[in-house]
Amino acid sequence: MVWRKGSKAALSSHFVLLRVRLAGRRPKPADDGTIPLAWLIAQWPEGEDEPVKYWVSNLPANIPAKGLVRLAKSRWRIEHDHRELKTALGLDHLEGRSFTGWHRHVTLVTAAHLFLTEQRSSPKVPARTAGPAAEAGTAEGAGSQKPPSSLPTASARQSVLRRVGQPQCCNRL
Repeated sequence: MVWRKGSKAALSSHFVLLRVRLAGRRPKPADDGTIPLAWLIAQWPEGEDEPVKYWVSNLPANIPAKGLVRLAKSRWRIEHDHRELKTALGLDHLEGRSFTGWHRHVTLVTAAHLFLTEQRSSPKVPARTAGPAAEAGTAEGAGSQKPPSSLPTASARQSVLRRVGQPQCCNRL
């Protein structure tokens, strides 16, 4: 089964999908007293003697097999985003002690992650062309060129705010 297209080729493998009742846990029983069914997903690559990866899911029984496998295999994306939130955006830098401080910190980190994701997915702006003096390589042309700003433009901020809504704390941007 193919679950997504990779950078070089489609990613595919064999999978076993079973509905099972989990043992060794204390699941909340259904109204009739039975333990609810869950999905056991096992990846069994060709040439292997037994499955190599396992997942358990409580998704409904009527979900298509391809969708179930795609969701199970999307864990790498979640781990990548979590690592980016911690390393690049400072999710793990909070040393506060209140829920309010934690909530504000997580909200700002999440908003920064949304902004970066939005910037990556939007089409790139064409580079500015320099004047004829800069193309000739003269000292005047090299000194007159401004370095690109690392701050987002007002239109980029407005684009993100249109998608997520204006926060109550920001009346002007």
